[in-house]
Amino acid sequence: MLRNLAGVSFNEYRILQRLSEVGTPLRSVDLVHQLCLSPATVARSADRLVKYDWAARLSDPKDRKAVFIAATEAGLKKQKTLGDSIDSLARNYLWKNLNQAQRHVIAQVGHVVIARLQEQEEAERIAALSLLQPID
Repeated sequence: MLRNLAGVSFNEYRILQRLSEVGTPLRSVDLVHQLCLSPATVARSADRLVKYDWAARLSDPKDRKAVFIAATEAGLKKQKTLGDSIDSLARNYLWKNLNQAQRHVIAQVGHVVIARLQEQEEAERIAALSLLQPID
């Protein structure tokens, strides 16, 4: 639906939004973790963002495997326009129809979901530490 209306998919928008929030390029793997997307989804989305000049791929000369994604000026402008439209729709069609208690419940659910995702990510990080071995 978002692609038909705005020329960008939901995942492409999320990547542009995250890049805009941090203000610096991010490694593809960091986008995978931060947005809970698969590596393939990030790669396909980045391909389309680069194709439309909304993002650029960057390399790290010290780490040849690392691929960074950076929003271009056009991508930041696209994200701002879409973000403003989404915020307006949410205000006019969702939030204004909810009372304060309902808005509070939605905010609480969001906090619980985010906390659970962070706990899960930390548990996976700790579990991965037990697999580490010395390098010869």
